[in-house]
Amino acid sequence: MISKSLRRTLGSLAGLLMCTMLSSAAELPDSVSSASGNSLLRKDMGFHPWVAAAEVTGSNLFVWSRDFFSNKPYAKINWKAIKDNFTKGIVWDNDGLATNHFGHAYHGGLYHNAARVNGLNFWQSLPYDLVGSAMWEFFAEIEPPAINDLLVTTLGGALMGEITFRSSNLILNDSSTGGERIAREAAAFIINPIGAVNRLLNGDMWKVRNTGYLYHDYELIPAKVSVSAGGRMLIEDKNFKDYQFDPYLHVGLRYGEATEAEQNAPFDFFTADFTVTPSNNQKFINSIQMLGRLWGKDIDTGDDRNEAVFGIFQHYNYYNACAVRGGNHQVTNSFCESVSYGPGLYYKWNRDGFIKSITQSVFANAIIMGGVYSDYFRHIDRDYNMGSGFSLKARTEAEFGWGLNASVEAKYYRIYTWYGVERKDLTDVEPLFYNTLGNEGNTQLAVVEARLEKSLTKSLGIEFLGAMYHRNAHYRFQENVSATSFELKAGIVVHF
Repeated sequence: MISKSLRRTLGSLAGLLMCTMLSSAAELPDSVSSASGNSLLRKDMGFHPWVAAAEVTGSNLFVWSRDFFSNKPYAKINWKAIKDNFTKGIVWDNDGLATNHFGHAYHGGLYHNAARVNGLNFWQSLPYDLVGSAMWEFFAEIEPPAINDLLVTTLGGALMGEITFRSSNLILNDSSTGGERIAREAAAFIINPIGAVNRLLNGDMWKVRNTGYLYHDYELIPAKVSVSAGGRMLIEDKNFKDYQFDPYLHVGLRYGEATEAEQNAPFDFFTADFTVTPSNNQKFINSIQMLGRLWGKDIDTGDDRNEAVFGIFQHYNYYNACAVRGGNHQVTNSFCESVSYGPGLYYKWNRDGFIKSITQSVFANAIIMGGVYSDYFRHIDRDYNMGSGFSLKARTEAEFGWGLNASVEAKYYRIYTWYGVERKDLTDVEPLFYNTLGNEGNTQLAVVEARLEKSLTKSLGIEFLGAMYHRNAHYRFQENVSATSFELKAGIVVHF
């Protein structure tokens, strides 16, 4: 059964995939000068903090009323339940990985967008993320408020919201008409429904403009979209005995310049990658990787050909793969780094020969909230441990002649479950109040990914990908478990 928060977000994810594919159609005309802030680019959203607050409240009321009139048990709120929510305290809840670490982050993005579309900047929008989450946790459900939900909805929601806000601006074009205008507005509505409500109320949704009609300057902040599709082979052991084939669809968005910090507002540079698996063998949402620069500073490399930026980044990495059917049932890559921050460095060498450029990036992050598959913990919808820890990442990208591009990335995650179910007497505790992080211990996840692309035309190419996932779980009161899996992909990629 699909959990409640996941139901609220599946439609929105589909819209995100669709609108990023459409985003390439919103190109600035040659007459626009990005450096001069030409009046063709819209900058007149105004500053409406009270409208933003009303939209946060209204979005919660809308979702709650829909659940209430659909007879969802958790929505049957009353004054006693509200009092209990304040007096009994907050807990670590028992929703599934997709609900807690993806669904709540996206839901928080709705609050963030309510502030952003009403003229508030990234930092000014953060209180709206927190208040919207607290409003839902304490006033909209009879289930106890959750610590993890407040963290992921607020901080993960800021990341999701900023990325969806900027992504929706990529496709809006008030000079378009007819079927093109309908398609743009529909896509923007799915990715950013709060923004669409604003456009509906103020008439922007159908108003045609000859000036001030664009919402993003591609010359000031470039954006590139890629879409790929193909076949995926998941292998569960080193002997390649247990494997299965599935299709995959991937959408990638690269926003801004990694090695330039002249545009230095939060998320003036970010990357977002989404992979779905339309197969009954695996979860539909296979992986999501997001990275946004909160602050950056250009570094003098001593060579005009080279570029470097040091910055502080927010990370979101989500893997949710099932074990191979008929295999040994060892899950390796069911994991989420949902709230994570740390320093990072991008360094780019530009060359004139067969090797055109090499870009190296390194990151070290503190994971404030994460989740990782547990071999033993099973309670309500949860089969994973929650906790905090750290991650380390390094990525090398190279552009060659003959239309070849390659990348290799290594990631290391470590999640600590500080206080586990083993230390608690749960004999007389209500199931909703188990309030546990899972099985006490720590889990390491190592991921190595390699990709090679060969361009066939300016916008079309073929790609080959390989990945290894290794999970090493250390349990304080249970037997330790190690598991390894491999992934191979081949597909067609289109660049916009």
